Amino acid sequence: MNKANFKTLLEKYLTGNLSSAEKKQLLKWLEQPDYQNLLRAHMKLEFQAGVYEGEEDPAIFESVQKQLQQKIFEPEKDTPISRLHFNKVRMLRTVAAAALIIIVISAALFYKKDAAHNSMASSKVIATTKAVLPGHEGAIITLADGTQLFLDSAQNGVLQQQGNTQIVKRSGQIAYLNQQGTANALLYNTMTTTRGRQYSLVLNDGTKVWLNAASSIRFPTAFTEHTRNVAITGEVYFEVAKNPHQPFMVTLPDGGTIEVLGTHFNVMAYSNETASATTLLEGSIKMQKAGANTILEPGQQAQVKGDQIEVIPKADVDLAVAWKNGFTSFRKADIQTIMRQVGRWYDVDVTYNGNIPERKFSGDLPREAPITDVFKIFKESDIHFELEGSKVIVTP
Repeated sequence: MNKANFKTLLEKYLTGNLSSAEKKQLLKWLEQPDYQNLLRAHMKLEFQAGVYEGEEDPAIFESVQKQLQQKIFEPEKDTPISRLHFNKVRMLRTVAAAALIIIVISAALFYKKDAAHNSMASSKVIATTKAVLPGHEGAIITLADGTQLFLDSAQNGVLQQQGNTQIVKRSGQIAYLNQQGTANALLYNTMTTTRGRQYSLVLNDGTKVWLNAASSIRFPTAFTEHTRNVAITGEVYFEVAKNPHQPFMVTLPDGGTIEVLGTHFNVMAYSNETASATTLLEGSIKMQKAGANTILEPGQQAQVKGDQIEVIPKADVDLAVAWKNGFTSFRKADIQTIMRQVGRWYDVDVTYNGNIPERKFSGDLPREAPITDVFKIFKESDIHFELEGSKVIVTP
């Protein structure tokens, strides 16, 4: 392990003198436990020496987080597409693991250097940023009799009995568990997430389901029929338990269906999007719509507009499931497409004033990032944002 070079790059990072190649090397090193331990040891020595003070001040951490993104994730200057330089999800995960350590080491240094710069931001945005938080885990389950279970406030444990099936809440997940006894009656439940919420679910057959914001799934508490039938709205990711004798059927809002035996796939079917998109990660599925049907292979995506099914042979699978993996991501998307995603996750309404430039953008941000970090992606695009409570106003 080259400790001297590592320390040199770390010091250059803290002073903002790190080249693009050196950034990549530093992040590569930070993937390795030995270098992470070295960083922690350096941090401990600095604190013991009293070099840095005020590390518990929330204002310092907010300032440092902004500066961290500006220094590592600067927009590329040599491309017409404004984007954050993240090197895809792998680098993001590396940064997520290392960023907290670096933030603590450099908190006071960055705070003193950038306090004046941060104060120049729009007062309207600063005044309302605290009210616009990223989404979090939460959902509502509507039982067969209309009773609603609010999962945001429910405690872990058995929540309800539906026939011979128990509804059990675990940390961030609901599971429908069989109990011994007579056969279950056919009872349907619905899980719904509002804007700014997401949740995961394990169905009675072991199928795992993740709901994005503003989504729903209607399902039987136990699969007692020849087929396993569910219906969804919004965006849902499935890992279907294999059972060749009982096909799994997903009904989409536009009347289309997806038939699977056991597979991993993502369905995006929001009513305000121009098309629904089903992306296959593993296994095979059959898409059906208005008498037409298409079989997808792993890595393919089916986009449905009206009664037409278009197959994208080499889809961006990572992009399709970025939300499930903790990222807000987009590739060559216009501002309206991006802001629909932002509106659902941050629970804000978006309005447009004036002629917004027709530009395409690409970027990735952790889902826990503040909404103001999203706006930074457009800072050189002649597109501006104002926050008024829970409303975002987009202007040229």
